[in-house]
Amino acid sequence: MGRGGCARSCRCTTCACPWQNYILWSHGGEPDGACEVLKLGSTFTTAFLLVFLYVWHMRKFEHAQFTNALLQRDTFMSSGMMAECVVEALFYLLHAPAFVNFEFETHYFDLQQSKWLPTVISSDELCTLVMIVTRSNLVLRTLRYVSGIESRQTRGYSNMNKLNVTTAMSLRMLYNRFPIVLMVSLTGYLLPAIAFGLQVAERKANHNLDSFSNTLWLALTSVTSLGFGDFVPLSPLGRAIDAIAIGWGLLLYATSIETFLRIAKLSKGENRVATVVRRQSDNTKLRRRGAFYIQAAWASYLERLQREQSATSATSLVGNEPLQSDAKFCRSMRSFRELRKSMQATDDDVTLIFKEVLDSRSRLEKRLLDLEEKLEEMDAKFEHNIAAMNELLQKNLKYLKHVAS
Repeated sequence: MGRGGCARSCRCTTCACPWQNYILWSHGGEPDGACEVLKLGSTFTTAFLLVFLYVWHMRKFEHAQFTNALLQRDTFMSSGMMAECVVEALFYLLHAPAFVNFEFETHYFDLQQSKWLPTVISSDELCTLVMIVTRSNLVLRTLRYVSGIESRQTRGYSNMNKLNVTTAMSLRMLYNRFPIVLMVSLTGYLLPAIAFGLQVAERKANHNLDSFSNTLWLALTSVTSLGFGDFVPLSPLGRAIDAIAIGWGLLLYATSIETFLRIAKLSKGENRVATVVRRQSDNTKLRRRGAFYIQAAWASYLERLQREQSATSATSLVGNEPLQSDAKFCRSMRSFRELRKSMQATDDDVTLIFKEVLDSRSRLEKRLLDLEEKLEEMDAKFEHNIAAMNELLQKNLKYLKHVAS
């Protein structure tokens, strides 16, 4: 019931007010009967929302008592949930009232005329922007049900681990499980809302942004950080809304990089396979460089031998001039040694575990040898004691026979 009521109230309220604004704009800013009907519908959905909030907080209070998060003597008012419900109700109470419409004057800086010019925003437009912002919290609250964190079992387990079930916690859980789906869904929700906010703020100051398609294009270019410059917000409110779009785009870039790194990260089994592949490649390179090393050494040996056997050379083995093959020999030797040294990597987890098992086995074998030595020593002492007892018994038997005779 909680999830369905939240979704219905959010959709009805936030969708009716933009349509009411479009009807208002089509009549030159003068409200007609259709506008008043939509605002009355928004008033009824706001009233339903307040009832829903009370029921939701009551269920939250009952669950807190069930999980022993509150004392049994605590009431809905003494626990502080009544005050929380009232504050949240005041937060959602602001909406476009029926039969009320007035205008606020504001100023924007005109780039062509290089001066501040006045513009107006109606109360219905401002209330609609506030409602979009406040009712978006209800959309985030429905994600708590999607993440499964609102179940009684999950709440009880969270209470055992001293965790407070919050919307931020549910968002982190959803991002951990479905990062791409969550970010795409939130972006699809934010782009039309930002586009409508830009249209409200800029429609009278900038006639190019009086179209929803143009404001949606501006929101898209701001989120993607492209910034073609074909549409520019002029009013302070429009720039603030566009700054929100830019901030969301930066968050998207950061989460995209984090998601890509998480997807590209290899598991433990994949790391083992990658290690085997890398070692095979390194062994192939080592064999190739070893072959070059041997060839260079053989070429150096042949050159020394030719110099030795030459009749014109009366010098020593190397001669006055350096060997031509020495440079190639030195390069191949350094390359071979560097590659062999780089292949001497540190032990991985499996090797360390294997070494620990071998060490444990050696320690156990040593202890078993010590036990066997002690047992043999005890057997020897036991046999010696038995032999002494047998000798003593024989002496006693001889003595008894002597006494009896």
